[in-house]
Amino acid sequence: MPFDLDKYKFEVGKHKDKSVIWVQFTNDASLRNELKQAFPSSKFSWSNKCWYLNDVKAIREKLGLRVKTAFEKVDTGQIAEINRPALQRMHETPAGVKPCFMPGQQTGI
Repeated sequence: MPFDLDKYKFEVGKHKDKSVIWVQFTNDASLRNELKQAFPSSKFSWSNKCWYLNDVKAIREKLGLRVKTAFEKVDTGQIAEINRPALQRMHETPAGVKPCFMPGQQTGI
């Protein structure tokens, strides 16, 4: 029996400081077994009373969810506040476009 995405609701979130995808569905044994068969890594959170999956690229693709960009994967809490706008601009620059440098700025070349 194929996994029917329409019977489930998926929501990105956090659980124990890890990125997860919450899976909501009516409490039905057949739906629960279908989920566990399609995603053997699925787990139940007793604290949140909800099933969840690890938020990884392969699972996002299988669910038809947008894959995270490189910028979304970065823990910006570790980036100094003054550097965050530059980091965001860098990730918004289209592929193949070389960034501009200010006069006198080191280019690393």
